[in-house]
Amino acid sequence: MCELTFVATGWQEVFGSAAAMPTMLFFECPLPVLEERILGRAKFSGRSDDNVESLRKRFVTYKEETMPIVDVFRAGNKVVDVDSSKPRTEVWDLVKEALKEWSTKDEALTERSQCLLGMLPWPKREKK
Repeated sequence: MCELTFVATGWQEVFGSAAAMPTMLFFECPLPVLEERILGRAKFSGRSDDNVESLRKRFVTYKEETMPIVDVFRAGNKVVDVDSSKPRTEVWDLVKEALKEWSTKDEALTERSQCLLGMLPWPKREKK
């Protein structure tokens, strides 16, 4: 059984045959850009795994475990590539463009969505 058939079969088992296999948005970003971003996050995150060694291990794991699925979707012409090395607002514009055939209108992002994307700072919480 080819990998595309395997993924499609898994999709149908979960979602049923009435739902077509979706198109994947694939956010690609070069390792040097990821390293710079994560090391920048490390200054504030407090995460013990925000370091170059851990990042490179995560990147290898990602390539080994995730890319085969991306390749299956790509073989089925079901991938839209998004260059996520660009600034956040440009990436959002690329995503909106990629999704416009499935969208009915150009909806503005909620404040929460903008915070999650790093386009706005999170509101300060009152201390209890």
